[in-house]
Amino acid sequence: MIDAARLKRQLSSLPTRAAESGDAEAWGKNELPELPTELLPDISEQVRADVERVARNCSSAGPQIVETIKYGTIGSVNWGGDSDGADALLDQTDLEGLAEEILESALYRGVMDGIVRRGLDGVVRIEPLIGHTEPIYAPDSPVEVVGYVHAWTVENGQGAAKWTVRVWDFTENRMLEQQGLSDPSRFDLDAAADTAVTATPEYPDGPPVPAFVLTDLARNRLPRGFFVKLLPLIKGDWVSQVRGDRTEEATAFPQLLIKGLVESGTSERSPTHIIRVDGEHGGAEFMMPGDLSQMHNHHDRKQERLRADAMMPGGFMGGRQAPSGEALREMNAKFINMCKRYANRLSRVLTMLTEQYAAAHGVQPPGPVIVTINREFEREAEAQRIVTLWREGLIEFGAAVRAASVLVPTWESKAVEDWIRSEAARYEAPTLEPGALDPADDQPAPAPAGG
Repeated sequence: MIDAARLKRQLSSLPTRAAESGDAEAWGKNELPELPTELLPDISEQVRADVERVARNCSSAGPQIVETIKYGTIGSVNWGGDSDGADALLDQTDLEGLAEEILESALYRGVMDGIVRRGLDGVVRIEPLIGHTEPIYAPDSPVEVVGYVHAWTVENGQGAAKWTVRVWDFTENRMLEQQGLSDPSRFDLDAAADTAVTATPEYPDGPPVPAFVLTDLARNRLPRGFFVKLLPLIKGDWVSQVRGDRTEEATAFPQLLIKGLVESGTSERSPTHIIRVDGEHGGAEFMMPGDLSQMHNHHDRKQERLRADAMMPGGFMGGRQAPSGEALREMNAKFINMCKRYANRLSRVLTMLTEQYAAAHGVQPPGPVIVTINREFEREAEAQRIVTLWREGLIEFGAAVRAASVLVPTWESKAVEDWIRSEAARYEAPTLEPGALDPADDQPAPAPAGG
């Protein structure tokens, strides 16, 4: 059963978690409600207008991360089974679009969910749950889910948003709802029970129940989106963009410095005007730009940390230094594993939703829905594995060529052979500098002849 006191405590902190995931979504879509100048606290008022102008041309790395995960995770969406009725229903349903929306929402909220419900027009649809959702655990177990909460805000036209809180009680097979709450913690489980939706002739098995799969959890085992964890790094990257662009705009080109009294009539500054100054006590010179490489290196380190924590593929955010072949292989492997993890969870939640969808239409349910990751990344990883096996002497060159030819069937054998050799060369150990210790024998590398 749902413990009323524990539910109240959970709902009291729900607005904080909802605001956190809402902030993550704003950065993930680069749709900030206002310019986050609070991230630039040490900007003086004299230059704030210029900084804000530069900041409007800087963007969050969020959309790039989100689109890369969606592109890598959702290669195709298929289902099995031999139900002609379910096939006809799902052929008319945009399952790939639904999968993308559920996946992106999970990146912000930490849970994939949706519901099959009948709209006001009488049409049964599969819909994602919009708002904030999280499970309700049993009083005596941190893993047993006994209910589900769905909360969202509604503007009342007077500037104050009111909460609608909907709770599914799985132990009683009922749905409870209260509207117009100033705070979710004001939800009264006993009062809502008087108007609870239970089994009806329309829903003999009880009200529609959401299908959900948790993807990322906080310490209290409530959902916390993967993107929320990345948010400090994403904001840090944005701040570096603003500061870097502002610095380059102000100092990255020669600037004319004039000192002394300027004669009258020379107040205009342009290439076509002569500026006259008192030659005895004045003068003019150009200030040359300083070295900005340290600032760029600092930003590159921030981007590399963001790329690593987001488990993006190699070369994702560019950078002035290309990663080594081994580093690229590791980056791509981590990214592929993350995409497979999300694809498996999407398959589970879509399977539950399609089964409910078929039942609502009175047809035999389809087989499991299978979300397959984008094969382009897997193909690259498999090609690198083949090269590594040949380079390490574990397979013959002919076997490597035959295996790689399957991945690129349009290539001639000579092109495949040349590609394998060129890829293997990228993995070779770097040439040691004269005097450096060779790790193979702990002896200094010989100096070049004539050196």
